[in-house]
Amino acid sequence: MDILSEFRNKRVHKRDIMGFVNLRLAHVCDDEDLGSFLLRTFSDAHSRFDPENPPTCERIAELLNTRTRRENGMTKILELGRRIIGTYSLLGRESLVSEGWSQEASYFSSFAIDPSMQGMGFAPLMMMDALHEALGQGYQAMELHVTQSAKKLLDFYGDYGFVRDPKGDSFRAGQALYGMRVELSFAKTSDLLKAI
Repeated sequence: MDILSEFRNKRVHKRDIMGFVNLRLAHVCDDEDLGSFLLRTFSDAHSRFDPENPPTCERIAELLNTRTRRENGMTKILELGRRIIGTYSLLGRESLVSEGWSQEASYFSSFAIDPSMQGMGFAPLMMMDALHEALGQGYQAMELHVTQSAKKLLDFYGDYGFVRDPKGDSFRAGQALYGMRVELSFAKTSDLLKAI
């Protein structure tokens, strides 16, 4: 199933922006641009929602390290023309950079949508694609971390069935993080696609 095609088919207007985007795997030639995109996007989010806690040096290095995530899992890029407007990484438990806490779960990380493109349906597109990919790779669950103060993100992930899993709670780069987890099933993903 091609998640991008499903999203396009659900749109009423043929010239909707969704018809002009491309969702693809990241390649080595994308590493530098993707790192810059992540740093810019996360810095913007910090300045708007948590200005007293700018990204630490450790967090900046992590965002720029796109090569390690790409080589140890799967990284996808959403493009409008040649411009990166979104990305996520999906990492298996065996990955060197996964922060997941269960053997049967994939770890979802480095999820970002260009601030100027938010609210256009790209976040649901990428979340559905990640759930579909995790199912296709045989995982039973998906895990991620969210800063405790990120209320909108907690609500967003809750819409996709993620619930707090205290086993995944952690503290990193000066911030307390909630562990969140969703159990995967084909029925759940089909239901979500119907709701697009």
